[in-house]
Amino acid sequence: MILDDVCRLCSSADANPGVPVPGSDPRTGSANPPPHYPRDTITATTTSDGLRVSGRGAFATGCAVADRLLVSAIRDDHTARLVVAMHRSGSGISHPPDWDNLGQRLTASGSVAFDDVRVSQGDVLGTFPADEDESSPRHLRLSLVSLAFQAVLAQVLVGITAGAINEAARYTRERSRPWPASGLGQAVDDPHVLTGYGELTAALDAARLLADHATRALTEADARGPALTPTERGRTALTVSAAKVVSSRLATDATSRIFELTGARATARATGLDRFWRDARTLTLHDPVAYKARELGDHLLTGRYPRMTAHS
Repeated sequence: MILDDVCRLCSSADANPGVPVPGSDPRTGSANPPPHYPRDTITATTTSDGLRVSGRGAFATGCAVADRLLVSAIRDDHTARLVVAMHRSGSGISHPPDWDNLGQRLTASGSVAFDDVRVSQGDVLGTFPADEDESSPRHLRLSLVSLAFQAVLAQVLVGITAGAINEAARYTRERSRPWPASGLGQAVDDPHVLTGYGELTAALDAARLLADHATRALTEADARGPALTPTERGRTALTVSAAKVVSSRLATDATSRIFELTGARATARATGLDRFWRDARTLTLHDPVAYKARELGDHLLTGRYPRMTAHS
């Protein structure tokens, strides 16, 4: 859906049929903040033979290993935002080795830099005028890209949590020892351990249902097409925010709590259970979840819907 919406960035009048659909390439990376993203660090300058793109994009997940890049750039006169397609190995494109975070290590989420990269008009997927009304059908539809990304993050966090619980449960079954004071012969018979896994399982089921609900709400909003209203968009945003809050809190809690259920030996580096917490902790910092909770509280108390931003 995210790639579909990128392709829909331009209206039928300025669509470029000569540019391959992003999803048709084996690997596609994105240095592509939403059209209303406030930090315009990548600019496109018009030249006699097309465009020249310069700037730097942070957290450009996948760009270092992608075949093609989708790059969002603001025109140097700030009249519009463009989305252009580039080959990763193009002249002037570099990938600084600055991804050394504690989690999500294999996501290639470092920076991408553009130094006077030549782009033809044929590589422009579309434009987004800077002064376009936020309530316009096209703007509302395209703003779903931000919500789609948040919904994806919620599902990923649910998946990390599920993986952590399953891996920890396997360790408990096969390797954990019962605490001497329990008087039991196996850790799997300890009522405290059983209760802990039961609580995590229940919370995971709830988070999964909420994440799936958000996905369905997003799909329904997308299906509305140009008939999508600001209120419908707002309700969808709230549903996605709820899923993000719950999945984020659960992921960081569950990936830490599993060590209480597996025991001290499970903290050995060779066991690798720490990878779930590292990945969850890193991903939940993508955008502060407190702002998602604030959106929900604001709507409850005032009836206001979330503003359309790069993350909501």
